[in-house]
Amino acid sequence: MSAVLGLGASVVLAGPAAATPGAPEDVGAVGGVTVEQLDAVDQDAAADYWTPRRMAAARPALPEQAAGRAGEVTSSLFGTVAPGGLGPDVDLGSDRGPGEAAVPPETTAAQAGRGQAVGPKQGRDSRQEQAGSGEQDPAASPHVGKIFYSTAEGDFVCSGNLVESANGSTVSTAGHCVVDGGEFVDNLVFAPAYDHGVSEHGLWAAEELTATAAWAESGDFEQDAGFAVLETRDGRTAAEVVGEASPIVFDQPRDLFFTAYGYPAVSPYDGESLHRCQGQAQDDPHGSSTRGIPCDMTGGSSGGPWFIGDGPDGAQNSVNSYSYRDDPDTMYGPYFGPAVEEVYTYAASR
Repeated sequence: MSAVLGLGASVVLAGPAAATPGAPEDVGAVGGVTVEQLDAVDQDAAADYWTPRRMAAARPALPEQAAGRAGEVTSSLFGTVAPGGLGPDVDLGSDRGPGEAAVPPETTAAQAGRGQAVGPKQGRDSRQEQAGSGEQDPAASPHVGKIFYSTAEGDFVCSGNLVESANGSTVSTAGHCVVDGGEFVDNLVFAPAYDHGVSEHGLWAAEELTATAAWAESGDFEQDAGFAVLETRDGRTAAEVVGEASPIVFDQPRDLFFTAYGYPAVSPYDGESLHRCQGQAQDDPHGSSTRGIPCDMTGGSSGGPWFIGDGPDGAQNSVNSYSYRDDPDTMYGPYFGPAVEEVYTYAASR
């Protein structure tokens, strides 16, 4: 069986997560939805935690870092792998993320203004279209953004997308960006339209995290989907401030043409710019229910949205999840069926 190349965050932990102030109010399950609720103390702590230096230094985590084994992770660390699933052998490649920003570490997101741009804008590199992944202008899709979070292993990055919801505060991402090794992550914030250290719409802390039970309980990549419910600020939701949110749909044909977005952070990318890939979806040749599209985005792009059609204006219908080690130019994402819809329905109604 081929190995799996995870994209955004470690899916194993070397040990239990460290205790932090402001423990979650509640962790539990609602039907097929695994839930963690965060109080105001947690939200303020997350905003204060993410200094520009920490944001610049956050990286995609490697399972072998936590497992202490180069190139593979045993199934016991993942939990049960479903029949026809993806197998336990995981390799995330080299541990390379963006360098530290030359800014004072004491500067916090709260001091910078949670509704304002945070961090210095770094110079762009000259990389353009290559291997099917091209750099994009984040202003053209402000609902797409970068996700920052921490675990006992350090500070990490993923990607996400603000989707239409009754609460105006729901962000879609990969399950492994909210639940790591069976534990919910800490300090999760969403930076819409992130661009070289700047989010003109500020950082938005999560007040609730959700994931499919299949991912949270067994690390099943076929259900690698999660949602974050964001705080409101001064009576305004993230969707109101950003001005846009994506439609999201479920139970669609499997062979659609998709455009995927994300912030790849492993070489040759640096995590500071938005990229996209696109192509016709095909079934996973190894038998899982996931689908793949041509894409060379790397770690950090996990959780980035798949839009139906050409560009960021279509409905979202999957997320970046993983690639096989022997096929790094194909990105796979979970099929958005009833299990993912149940998680979305719960999060959107909060």
